[in-house]
Amino acid sequence: MDLKQLLYFVTICEEKSINRAAKKLFMTQPPLSFQIKKLEEELDTILFERGNKDIILTQSGQILYKRAKAMLEMNDNTISEIKSLSDRSKKMIRIGVVSSVIDYFVNEILTSFDRTYDFRYEILEANTYELIESMKNGLLDCAFIRTPFNDKSFNYIPLKEEHLVVISNNELKKNLCIKDLEKENLIIYRRWKKIIEDLFDKNNIKCNIKCLNDDARTTLSMVKNNLGIGIVPESAIENSELMLYRNAIKELNESSNILLIYNRDLNIEAKKFISFIEKKVK
Repeated sequence: MDLKQLLYFVTICEEKSINRAAKKLFMTQPPLSFQIKKLEEELDTILFERGNKDIILTQSGQILYKRAKAMLEMNDNTISEIKSLSDRSKKMIRIGVVSSVIDYFVNEILTSFDRTYDFRYEILEANTYELIESMKNGLLDCAFIRTPFNDKSFNYIPLKEEHLVVISNNELKKNLCIKDLEKENLIIYRRWKKIIEDLFDKNNIKCNIKCLNDDARTTLSMVKNNLGIGIVPESAIENSELMLYRNAIKELNESSNILLIYNRDLNIEAKKFISFIEKKVK
């Protein structure tokens, strides 16, 4: 299994057709099919099945697609990083950010840092778990994530603590309590499911979760379209253009902390970025 085979496989997955993939790769279909057959023989598995129109990935194919994407990205990043050593005008910092932290990251961190240093940035937006995986694969230098998470592989800097708030497209009561949400459809982060369910159980009321998701933008959009009531960290809606009502629940004392996690082995550019933030939060 080599990088060229992985590129062929990923292209087929994304084009959902061997024929379309062949055209994109500027090759004919028979040699492309032959390379995929060799890959399947080496792995002793079937990677995809042909549907009526598009190919369908098997479970093995889904796993390989995810890993192959990461390996190809790692290869590209490695080449880019090595080339940048001989061209200081291409100084790059690779940063991951969860969607609900974008405004805080840009307004409070990046703007002031960029006035001091002349760097370029590669920014990946994803949920906390995806960013942690990208960090482990060497695709990022650092990432702005939210608690809770249970990985101790990285150094971290605590940045900001926020309370969770309820958001709605309709006006909320001033003194909102947990019982006011008993009959509401809730839209929440997947990682806070147990915390919120435990709070409802403690108050002997039913918790009706309409949707679990991993992105603040999903919650905001669903709430705006009257699909339910959301529970998000405060900064998720501070700079949102959506006009939504917000309120705190007195029984909900949980908070969400914004952390910067970073790898122990950093390049010079990333070290300057980390050092800048450490001085800023002291």
